[in-house]
Amino acid sequence: MPATQNQSAPALLQRVLSASQNGVLVYHAVRDDEGIIVDLRVAMLNAVAERDSGKPAIDMLGQLYSRLFPSVAQAELFDRYRRVMETGEAARFELYYKLSTKTTADWFDISVMPLQDSIVVSYNNSTKAKMDDDAARQASALQQAFNSSLSGFTVYEALYDADGRIDDFRFVMINDAGLRMSGFTHEQLIGKTVWEIYPATGINGLFDQYVQVCQTGEPLLGETYYPEYDLWRAYTLVRVAGGVMINYTDITPQKKQEEIISRQAQMLHGILESVSAGIIVLKPVWSSLRSDSQIINFSFVLVNSAFQAAFSLGTTDVAGQLLTHLLPRSQESGLLSRCMMAAEMNHAHQFEMPNRTDGSTRWYLVTITTQGDQLILLLTDVTDSRQLQVTHHFQSELALRQSEQRYRSMVENINEVVYQTDCERKLIYLNPYWTTLTGYTIEESIGQIGDNFYGPQTDQLQTRQTFEDLMAQRITSARLEVRIQHKDGSHRWADLYMQVQVDAAGQPTGLAGLIADITDRKNRELMLQQSLEKEKALNQLKSQFVTTASHEFRTPLTTIQSSVELIKLYMDIPGEKVLPTIHRHLNVIEKEISHFSSLLSDVLTYGRIEAGKMPFNPEPTDLPTLIDELLTTHFSHRSDGRSVKVLLTGKSHLLQVDPKLLGHVLINLLTNAFKFSKTNPMLNVVFAPDRVQVMVIDKGIGIPADEQANLFSTFFRARNASNIQGTGMGLVIAREFVRQHEGDITVQSEENAGTTFTIALPATRPGAV
Repeated sequence: MPATQNQSAPALLQRVLSASQNGVLVYHAVRDDEGIIVDLRVAMLNAVAERDSGKPAIDMLGQLYSRLFPSVAQAELFDRYRRVMETGEAARFELYYKLSTKTTADWFDISVMPLQDSIVVSYNNSTKAKMDDDAARQASALQQAFNSSLSGFTVYEALYDADGRIDDFRFVMINDAGLRMSGFTHEQLIGKTVWEIYPATGINGLFDQYVQVCQTGEPLLGETYYPEYDLWRAYTLVRVAGGVMINYTDITPQKKQEEIISRQAQMLHGILESVSAGIIVLKPVWSSLRSDSQIINFSFVLVNSAFQAAFSLGTTDVAGQLLTHLLPRSQESGLLSRCMMAAEMNHAHQFEMPNRTDGSTRWYLVTITTQGDQLILLLTDVTDSRQLQVTHHFQSELALRQSEQRYRSMVENINEVVYQTDCERKLIYLNPYWTTLTGYTIEESIGQIGDNFYGPQTDQLQTRQTFEDLMAQRITSARLEVRIQHKDGSHRWADLYMQVQVDAAGQPTGLAGLIADITDRKNRELMLQQSLEKEKALNQLKSQFVTTASHEFRTPLTTIQSSVELIKLYMDIPGEKVLPTIHRHLNVIEKEISHFSSLLSDVLTYGRIEAGKMPFNPEPTDLPTLIDELLTTHFSHRSDGRSVKVLLTGKSHLLQVDPKLLGHVLINLLTNAFKFSKTNPMLNVVFAPDRVQVMVIDKGIGIPADEQANLFSTFFRARNASNIQGTGMGLVIAREFVRQHEGDITVQSEENAGTTFTIALPATRPGAV
């Protein structure tokens, strides 16, 4: 049910009320001649507040707070509302209060926001949180963490000139994060225009984008720089009714980090290109035999121009090409075997290698270092200085240290965790991304058992078993998908790569590897799986509907067609003897039309339920009177002479129910009781202090025990009822109507003995909220 409309309320606030899951009321101040607030008047309320009040919204709009809630008006609650209006400061507090639609009091979390000479009161039931302190504290901590990272949101209303063109935008709404980013207060912004607050908007092009989104409805994403504040912001523009909404996030730290990384990359490139020695980065190529995988070659990752010039490669793009292809003499010179040895032993190696180019031979001192699963080769031309061993040694060592420093800098800045452990699974090295992924600092993590940071116990057991396999050298590397437990209690999915590290003697010294955050990928996979399952269920439901509807629609139409044709034949026979036969066929037609109408009604009703558009209008109702009216109207003149036996137990009182929906449920259950039995059904009503039970009992064919679990499934028909008219929708609709009353419906049945349907409703009495 949408929130009650108020033509004087802003349309945006009206939509906020309609969309809110909380109860929301708007009160206007009632002041005396001296301007003092003496009361409040209801200006707006949404469907949740209307439901909780137990009164139609039309009866509450315009009413004074003191008349609606006389028991609360003199208490602290009214003073708090008045204080918010007088100070202009929002308030949030808890209140223990019993709604008139409930039998017990509940805790409510109430937020009060000032709005000109009004207040907006938003509340939600927080009883469950009060009953579970641990869960509440955790939820609060998570909520605070979420709130601390919220983006800014601002809603603008488009302003038009006399020619109907947009010439400005007015601030309509802005959240706390947006206020903090803007540097303004709520009062300084709301009602002001963009040109008044941000005259530079026309210079940086944002105003034209506002107009474009407002006119086309196509969202825009972008980034903009504010030189006067030295700030970068990422933004998303979308159209809303009457204007646009902008969502923006301060990305200055990321931009500055990108600048640093860019400068470092430029610096690294400059260093690579400035040195006279050749530099190569290689990665191993493994054989395809999984049972005995080994390195058979290497592929190029990058080289500098000095290497390309020294080996006459010109400007050839070497990335991805094989070592033996670009350097055919790599096997003959020992380069390939030395690289394999360095990769397998995982330590630096150095040797001299000749290279014949253009008829001359140049000698290179090749220094090989390992970095993860890659090799870094430094090729220094020593042809002219082979006799100067000391100088050569110094230059080689200097180049090696520079190379290690450069790659350490790269490791420290990648968006994956680089780690190492010892033989006891204790972490001995972590790069800074560890803190980003887990929330734990490097200092408090070093020395800890690595798998203690994984989430469920199954993940811990899996990683421990894999660690044991690696240390026993049954395998040399492994890749797992595990859940990392963040310091705040949440979990992140991670791709865990592990490779065993060995010393010079070939003995394992621990593990090294990478941890990549794959949470977004896993979430997309989960969403895809859920979508597929939902689509499968929807297709099955469509198939069931088509099968059932085609059969149930065809049967009455066939019967009607047959009766019409017989009537036509009888109309040609003179005399009055045929009139009873004609009337009998007319009765058949009338009966089948009624069944056809009932079937259509069930389909339409189920459609409204599925769309969430089924009206629910509870009102004070005398249940015995309702039952008597239903029996008189629908079951008092049966042709077989049967009737319903009614038994009332307990003290009757008025209930807050929707008589139309509850009546539909009772008619359906009683109709089934007559349909599936030959005796008089019974209707027992039991009034208890906390609930009301209505039982419909028959001594009919019953329901097979193995099919009772499917009884409330759409289009389900028990096998012993397949020859009896029905759609399989009546009980589904009945259960949904009962649930709208916060009640439940259950069944007890024995085949060939009878069935009892029990409706349990809360003993909700009429009252004001």
